[in-house]
Amino acid sequence: MGFQFVFSPKWFYGIDCIFEGVSVIILLLLALSTYRLYRFTKDKHHLYFGVSFIALALGFAAKILTNVEIYFPQVFLKTIGPEVVFSITGVVSSSLIYSLGFFFYKLFLVWGFLGLIFIITHSKEYRWIPLTVYFAFIIALFSTVANHIFFITTSILLVYIVYYLYKNYKKKKKNRIAPLLTFLSFLIILISSITFIFMLFSIYFYVVAEVLQLIGFLILLVAYILLIKK
Repeated sequence: MGFQFVFSPKWFYGIDCIFEGVSVIILLLLALSTYRLYRFTKDKHHLYFGVSFIALALGFAAKILTNVEIYFPQVFLKTIGPEVVFSITGVVSSSLIYSLGFFFYKLFLVWGFLGLIFIITHSKEYRWIPLTVYFAFIIALFSTVANHIFFITTSILLVYIVYYLYKNYKKKKKNRIAPLLTFLSFLIILISSITFIFMLFSIYFYVVAEVLQLIGFLILLVAYILLIKK
């Protein structure tokens, strides 16, 4: 029998998938909105925003599929003569499922956050893009067995995002509510990322981090609604 890589208490099984499913929906709404803006303005920054949001959505989707497979392996009964044999499918390959699923989760999240940094900082240094793609690949690969490395990395990336979102909010003289909510949403997502690091000490930090992450994306949804109304 293989190993299961579960960081959640049993009573939280599946709830985290629902939380992250909500995040995926919000990110796809944002991607659709920015794509529509791109079609209207032809400003490629909107297109790049959309691509970054899709990368984040793909990352969370990969995690959801991986967790569903690990949390709920199918149990079959096989009768061989007078004996009943339990065959648990999905458990034997849980190590491979974990490695691939969480590799893509981490890869797409790092790509998404790096994309947001390039956009909000108005970086023109496109020559660094291949290097950052490679950097994301290495982080995702080597953090598969060391989750704290991944969450330390995302926390550092989110610090940059939060800093520039705060600067953007301070520059606004009118209609400041949406920029403020966007800043607050990523600040809470940053706190969530830092909380994930402490899963090393207790699985209940995972629950706290998931709740904070959901709150962050819900605030981002409110900011999105305000922008749409505007």
